[in-house]
Amino acid sequence: MHPAGSPFRPGPAALLVLSLSLGACQLAENLVENMFRDKERSGRLVGGKQEGEWVFRYPSGALKAKGNYLDDKQIGHWTYWYENGNVEWEGEFDEQRLAGPSRFGHENGKRQAVGLFVDGLEEDLWTFWTSDGALDCEGDFVRGKAALRWTYFHPDGTPMAEGYRLDGERVGPWRFYGPGDEIAERRFPVPEGIAVVHETWDGDVPRREGFLRDGVPEGRWATWHPDGRRRMTGDFVTGQPNGLWVAWNSSGEPLARGRMAKGQPEGDWLLWRNGAVERVPAHQLELSGSFSGEWSSGSISTSDSVESVLGTWIAEAASPVTETLELAPDPNIPPPSPDAVARTEATPSVQLRPQPWTVRESDAIEYLVARYSDGARDVQAPRRSGYGRRSHGGQEKETGDPVLSPRFLGTQLPWTRFFRADKGVVDMDDYRGKSKVVLVVLRGFAREVCVYCITQTEALCDNAEAFRAEGCEVFVVYPGERNRLEVFMESFEAVSKHMGEPPIGVLYDRDMELVKRMGITSEFAIPSTFVIDERGVIRYSYVGRDIEDRPAAEDILTAIRSLSGR
Repeated sequence: MHPAGSPFRPGPAALLVLSLSLGACQLAENLVENMFRDKERSGRLVGGKQEGEWVFRYPSGALKAKGNYLDDKQIGHWTYWYENGNVEWEGEFDEQRLAGPSRFGHENGKRQAVGLFVDGLEEDLWTFWTSDGALDCEGDFVRGKAALRWTYFHPDGTPMAEGYRLDGERVGPWRFYGPGDEIAERRFPVPEGIAVVHETWDGDVPRREGFLRDGVPEGRWATWHPDGRRRMTGDFVTGQPNGLWVAWNSSGEPLARGRMAKGQPEGDWLLWRNGAVERVPAHQLELSGSFSGEWSSGSISTSDSVESVLGTWIAEAASPVTETLELAPDPNIPPPSPDAVARTEATPSVQLRPQPWTVRESDAIEYLVARYSDGARDVQAPRRSGYGRRSHGGQEKETGDPVLSPRFLGTQLPWTRFFRADKGVVDMDDYRGKSKVVLVVLRGFAREVCVYCITQTEALCDNAEAFRAEGCEVFVVYPGERNRLEVFMESFEAVSKHMGEPPIGVLYDRDMELVKRMGITSEFAIPSTFVIDERGVIRYSYVGRDIEDRPAAEDILTAIRSLSGR
């Protein structure tokens, strides 16, 4: 009993019980599991995060995508469909990135492409087909860029053109094949110090191909079985196996996949034994093979271990080079038609789909747009989304990196040329003497289309007229390839209230030239904002401390006005 009129003052034990009770309630809230369902998606939420199988649908009700989540991240096998029910893409996610073999289809049900993804980028051999089912072209990728020998085909399946690519560009001799025995040739520039290796088995079947830089193997190389099937691809750095290596047996089935570092295996390797895949740590992988001076046939007996075969093939791939291509033009071979050359200008790209917004991301979009507009003065952060809350749980005003941000003040952009999605070029130098430029570098394509990049872009669009009133052109730059920009724009359009073309420029830094030269890389790019005056000088610089640290449009406008003394 407590004295009448006196307040209850619980003792330490009572406070402990109260604290534990509140903690238990919070724990129960965090672990609550329920089914989420709306017209376009359904699945299981655990503590607000998506878990297990989820199904996504078009507004019409047709199936759009299906796969599994773990802790709000896509994982394992997923399938995407066109609205007519045909498969658009089928493959795997690992750590939210595309990983392993993938297949793409055209909307009419014909196959479009098959190939391998590693860390979200195209790797190794890819094959493409036209929408009428004809073989279109095939060749290798290295981290999303075309490499090695590429072949383009006539509608009847016979080769139309064949040649080499280095870092995506055509190099050296390309052969073009017309009706009958007609052959034409075009020689493309080869960087200084580069030689093209092309060795063959008897009968002109390729045996080994790659590039030498200053006389030693560099970049992606490939070897073949005597029957013309692919045997192995792998990367070299200054003559040593270093990077991704993939091997197939003489039947075309996978044999091994893993990474090398300075000539030795590293990380976990995948080995296929009797049709079953096995994960083997590098320290248990004994690559005992060697190069005998003669290339092996590639057939594998039952007594051969995968490790010994793999060791022999890697040693063969690294053996002394015997043949390089003659790079001088042959005056006896005529040039090809401009149309034939134009067909080989670009490598094909598959239309990647953005990952669906999670429930937590969807809940946070309105708040994040407000945050990057005016600091979210009148909008509260979603209580459970986790987005828009700093690492210590509170909301802080963005401040930028105190070391990197001032570094660029008073300097000029080290790279000014960027691309539109249609491959047109926009050069920041063209605005000198005409207007100021606000250049916003987004994160780029990493595990997913970033909700912070999308909402920052929307906030800039909302304030486009205010920037123009200050004599500024606004651009966001997306580091990465064109098809990644297309994914970004599809995600942006899904949440934006702006119809048609965005009221600001949206560009891509194809080879991450700007972010590399400025040193603002972190996996892809560190989100950064620069205001460049009419003389091309950076007058405002903001490099984020982390992925969500980005200035509000209102703060950028305040900085611009201060440059004019207002």
